[in-house]
Amino acid sequence: MLLLLKLQGELPANPEGRDWIFIGCWNHWCLENYPFIMKALVGDAFPKFTNDQKALVKGSYDFIGVNYYTSSIQPDQTYTTDNTNGKLTGERAPSSEVFVYPQGLGHALEYITKEYNKPKVYITENGYPQARDDSIPIETTLQDDARIQHILTHLRVVSEALKKGVNFKSYFMWSLMDCLEMGSAYNVRYGPCGLYYTDYNTLDRIPKKSANCLTLTLAFSL
Repeated sequence: MLLLLKLQGELPANPEGRDWIFIGCWNHWCLENYPFIMKALVGDAFPKFTNDQKALVKGSYDFIGVNYYTSSIQPDQTYTTDNTNGKLTGERAPSSEVFVYPQGLGHALEYITKEYNKPKVYITENGYPQARDDSIPIETTLQDDARIQHILTHLRVVSEALKKGVNFKSYFMWSLMDCLEMGSAYNVRYGPCGLYYTDYNTLDRIPKKSANCLTLTLAFSL
């Protein structure tokens, strides 16, 4: 069994928000209880678990899967991509709500390791979206340098997390090729490492520049 969380990695300024975003779910799987702040605010509205049920759930996952795309700051009960100085958390990916902030992934991995006794962690999604624009020549689209930068900076953060003791196991990029994206249909090209461009008229799959970059990166890391 896996525990999969789609999270925003920069820990909020308000820890209550952090608890509501993702910790409430993890605590039952890892610590057989809800965070204190959640119990204080909700009270008896939470379902009750018997000791046998708690024992059955605790530690029953094989690993924690993390979907990471961007980070936000939570100064109160709202979320924003601005930090406390009014600056964006990172460069905005074209035509999306994703702001590139690799450090947020590192913060999330370190927090999971510290709070949950170093569980196995898989990054199950990470990507760089671009709006579909068929007016751009394919030859230009294939030169996806921004996506390459995205891949390398996030892998660098993962490498640093490993040095700090994170029990990291694998990294999956979304997706292998341009595909149907939930909420955006075919209007967004979401190959996170930009592996293949999909020609929606012919259904041809064409490797992007980032595909070669990833191949070389993996080859030299082995």
